[in-house]
Amino acid sequence: MPQPESPDIAELVRRIAALESAVEQLNASRVAVRPNEPRPLAPARPAEAATPPRPRPLPPTLITQMQRDKSEIDWEQWFGSRGLLIVGVVALLIAGAFFFKYAIDHGWIAPWVRVISGLIAGAVLAWFGERQARRGLRSYGLAMIGAGGGLIYLAIWAAAGPYAMIGRQAGTILLAAATAAVAWRAAEHDAESLAIWAVVGAFIAPIFLRAPQPRYELLLAYTAVVAYASGALSHGRSWRRAFGVTVLAYFALTPVLAWSIMPEVPGLAYITLGFLALLRITRQHPWPESRVIGFLIAWTVILVAATENHPEAQHAALVAAAAIMMVAGWWDARRDPLFRVNEIGLEGHETVSHQSALFVLGPAAFCLAAGISRPGILNSSPELATVSVSALYLLTGWRGRWAPFVALGFALMATAIAQQWNGSMLVIEWSGVALLTVLAERKLDQRGGPPIGLAVATLGLVDLIGGLLDELNGSAFTGSWSVALYLYAAAIAVAAWAWPRRADAPAWHQKGAGLLWTELGVALLVGGTALLDHFFAARISYWSAAELAGDLAISIYWLVFAAILVRIGFWLDRGVVRSAGLVVAALAIVKVGLFDLSRLEALYRVASFFGLALITLGLAYAYNRRLKRAAERTIT
Repeated sequence: MPQPESPDIAELVRRIAALESAVEQLNASRVAVRPNEPRPLAPARPAEAATPPRPRPLPPTLITQMQRDKSEIDWEQWFGSRGLLIVGVVALLIAGAFFFKYAIDHGWIAPWVRVISGLIAGAVLAWFGERQARRGLRSYGLAMIGAGGGLIYLAIWAAAGPYAMIGRQAGTILLAAATAAVAWRAAEHDAESLAIWAVVGAFIAPIFLRAPQPRYELLLAYTAVVAYASGALSHGRSWRRAFGVTVLAYFALTPVLAWSIMPEVPGLAYITLGFLALLRITRQHPWPESRVIGFLIAWTVILVAATENHPEAQHAALVAAAAIMMVAGWWDARRDPLFRVNEIGLEGHETVSHQSALFVLGPAAFCLAAGISRPGILNSSPELATVSVSALYLLTGWRGRWAPFVALGFALMATAIAQQWNGSMLVIEWSGVALLTVLAERKLDQRGGPPIGLAVATLGLVDLIGGLLDELNGSAFTGSWSVALYLYAAAIAVAAWAWPRRADAPAWHQKGAGLLWTELGVALLVGGTALLDHFFAARISYWSAAELAGDLAISIYWLVFAAILVRIGFWLDRGVVRSAGLVVAALAIVKVGLFDLSRLEALYRVASFFGLALITLGLAYAYNRRLKRAAERTIT
């Protein structure tokens, strides 16, 4: 009886026919040469003789056929060869499951007969699939092997579950053995889909045979053995999807099943060892989805466990496990050429790559876990963990001038300061960090600090403005927030002046000095306004005109500030600075014309408008002189 033709063989025959047709078209397009009439040979020039012949282009019909083969899917063939096969295998497994259930409900045959029948049927089906795969029907045969393995799974489950013929632990071991057999055939046939089937079956076996009082240590040991075996197989065969399924089941499924033991030493060892294996395999195989999933879930397990109430010994073990994971990520990043660079690019894909995100995630998650758990000395000084990690990354990047490590070290330093101080002292410390990052690049060529300096200066400005707006006391110009304003302004001014100018700097770096000057201007404008408002507000109780005088002082301050900005803009020939001065002047004009006019008394109105006239006339005079000089240069 002839064997049914494989879909792969039919596809090969169709392609051969297309190639033969193309060859016939090529032969027909050539110029016929008679054998008795030799073609005259023209003397070729040396340069032409050395030139290789140009290849003939493929016929348009063949190109169209090849494009159609790549872009179009023969849905009829796919449904007939793959779709119906999937439906048939699923239907067979469902039928087997319903048969076991129906036999249980009606007591047809003895339980041991049902189990043996299922084992024999599964083995026969797997043997049949093996024969078909060796005869060329690869897809069909592999599906039959998977279906046979599924029937064996059902039989073992019935023996260990509803029939209670064997213990649940013994049933789990037998299911693992069946999984190993299916994985062995998957490796033999190099079939990743069959390996995924085996991996899924092995990981869900403990769910189907879950004991009333499970032993979680055995569950972790079982899952670890299955995961390491499937991970090694996927690593050796370069099976990307199978490895992703293994990572997802290892870090997500098992912790859910055995959550009560995860904060203890066995669970922490389970997560830590899996994390180390994940780093090693994904370093050799660029599988970003597996690395990202493993990183995120592993650190999520650590952080969630840290939020729960446990004895101090468990919190110490948790911080130790987190430290091992953090150090492993640090060591892995040291070997990555992506982070061994002396410049940080904040434009394009570099800022959103998964490597960059995971590079920051590990230290940040460790510091957060240590800050939540707080075992031992960390209970009174949680910033010690952050300081230690900051020193580790700074020392790593300082010698080699690796900008990512230096940047992360400075960021962690700013985080440790926020853990230790708050209020005006935090603003002072952060302004010092911003200045330190700029000087580190200017004097020592450590280019990783300035982007962190810009971010810290911005955060300090926000905190400073909030503190100044809340300070309602008599010491407006001598209080703690006033001192913070003076020191912040001094540090940012020095940092902006010392900002390194480099021709090879990236775009964000070339704008850094301007951003610092802008933040300085905002701090002085808002801070000066807040101090004047607080100063006069504190004197309302014994000075009836304090509020009016305060409004006048703020208006004059804005006008003087605008005039200074315009003057600096002319001095430096910076249109942006002059425009900022004009914006402040416009705000002052609106305030005087709409707000002060309706509230100030006669004498204060005179003073307010007199100051407005002086400043605006002075600005107009400066601009007219500039236009005159420009016209004179044009004439000469």
